[in-house]
Formats: sequence, C-alpha cells, structure tokens
Amino acid sequence: MDEPKGRPKFADLPFFEKVWRAVYWICLGPVVYWVLRFFFGSIKVAAVTVVVGGALSALLLWSVYEYDKRTDWLTERLCLPSVADLRVNDVREQSEVTTEDGRRVACFSSAEHRIRITASEDIPQLFKAAIIASEDQRFAEHEGVDYRALVRAFVSNKLAGRIVSGGSSLEMQIAKNWLLKDSSKSYSRKIKEMILALKIDREFSKPEIMLMYVNMPYFGRGQYGIEAASRSYFGKPSAGLSLEEVALVVGIINQPNVIERVTTVGGELP
Repeated sequence: MDEPKGRPKFADLPFFEKVWRAVYWICLGPVVYWVLRFFFGSIKVAAVTVVVGGALSALLLWSVYEYDKRTDWLTERLCLPSVADLRVNDVREQSEVTTEDGRRVACFSSAEHRIRITASEDIPQLFKAAIIASEDQRFAEHEGVDYRALVRAFVSNKLAGRIVSGGSSLEMQIAKNWLLKDSSKSYSRKIKEMILALKIDREFSKPEIMLMYVNMPYFGRGQYGIEAASRSYFGKPSAGLSLEEVALVVGIINQPNVIERVTTVGGELP
C-alpha cells in the first residue's frame, strides 16, 4: 500500500501558492489587532492598517509583475496585444507597380503620409532632447512607467478640475496609439497601457523605443512621424530644422488638430 502523502513543503509549492500563504500570514496579525482595537478607535491602528495595506499591495503587484515576466500571464488573462507586434513593419507608404522591364506604370499611396527614420542614430539630437523634455523627462531612468509623473499628473488634474497633464511615458504612448489604439479615458485602459509599457521596456532597448516613437505621432494633414512633418511644414529634412522649428513640431504631438486649421504660406508656418 502507498503511504499517505503529508502536506507539501513550502519550498515545493508553486510560486503563486507561496505568495498567497505569505500574504495570508502577514495579514493575520494586523487583522486580529485591528478587530481587537476597533471599538476603541486609534490613530495608530489606522496608520498601521494603511502601512500594512500599502506594503501588501506592493508585494502583490511585485509578485504579479515577476510572474508575468516569465509567463506573459497578464497578456493572456487581459487579452492584450503582444508587444512583439511592434517589430512587424506594417507602415503604409507609397507602393509602385512596375512592368517586367522595370518601368513604373502606377503609384499608389495611402491617405497616411509617412517618411520613416530607419535607424536610431539618424534621429536628430535636437529632436531627441525636445521629445524627452516635452513628453518624458525621466525616459532614461524608468522602466516603462514613470510613477512620479503619473502621481504628479493625477494631483494636477484633481486640483485643476480638468485634465491639464498626462504623465504618460513614451512607452505608454506607444502602447496606447500602436497596440491598444484606444483613446477612451478610463482607468482600465490606463492600467492596460501601463502593463504594455512595462513589457515594451523589457522587450526593446531605449534607442529602439525612441525610434518607434519618432515615427509614430500624427502631426495633422495626414503627416505621420517627425520626418514627414518636417518636410511637409518646413520643406526640409528633420536634420535641417532649427531649434525653434523642432520645438514647433514637437509641440504639435499633443495637439495635432490645431495644425489642421493653420495655413502654410511660402513653405513656412505663419
């Protein structure tokens, strides 16, 4: 006869089972203490509850994050798009129809006008500095999500009573515009955006992320990417723009509809 199996050792438990048991026992003490002191009311009890609750929330989030790094569990559970899709070059540009002897007989172009920058070293330094200063000042430091910027934006928006600041990192903007393709204002979309941003930062290097970003924004009048915008509005490549011109182009990123109402005169913006 087989000997009855005893309880499995803690070291042999699955990862999530370990986390659950740790959280269970960590919670037990504060919960009992809070119940015992409930009727007496105490600032100390409230403070302990807040601290312990914050610590447990952080532990839970860290556990889910670490588990997702190995399994892509969140991508499957939330039906999120794969960040690997960003490696697929599906940008619509001009297509030519040629005969067997190489003669061009037709040219088709989508309504979207894109001129892609293909290497990160080809991005003008002025544009890199302007984008980081305007959109994501801690781009080189964070791992996809700038929590400081999000908290700052949340407080600013609450004080103003309207949206005055976004706080989204470059990775979050890429996730929103290229993967989710969702402009709705909801907490669920923001959470998905943050999850994908963390994945993007793990999958790609910072130069690759910057390269994706400069080819992404819509600049009005069917122009996508800084190169197309530079040639359309100033009649010259992005590398030839002055500091003032670069500032104007980068300023359009968050308000492309404004430029739709501007009339170009003599190749310059009035």
